[in-house]
Amino acid sequence: MLVSPAFMVWATWTSVVTMTEANEQYPGQVDPNWRGAAVYHGRPHEWHLGTIGENPAGFAACTAILALGVGGCIYCAYRSSRFQRDKLRRTRISRFR
Repeated sequence: MLVSPAFMVWATWTSVVTMTEANEQYPGQVDPNWRGAAVYHGRPHEWHLGTIGENPAGFAACTAILALGVGGCIYCAYRSSRFQRDKLRRTRISRFR
């Protein structure tokens, strides 16, 4: 539940451009009061979190949440696999007794 939204925010954040770059690429389409601009399908949109350089703590927090979510998914898959393997092993042993 955390991995998908965190990845969507993280992936977009890595492609956000500064207002100078946005004004050069999309003249007249960018509000100068925006902190950053994300480009979706060739159209700039406001990115209220700013660029990575303007908000490194926020980007680090988003990256940490993403990493913990992916790590948690991998750990849960490992534990589930191990549990199923142990359960199968116990079932086989009890048949032979």
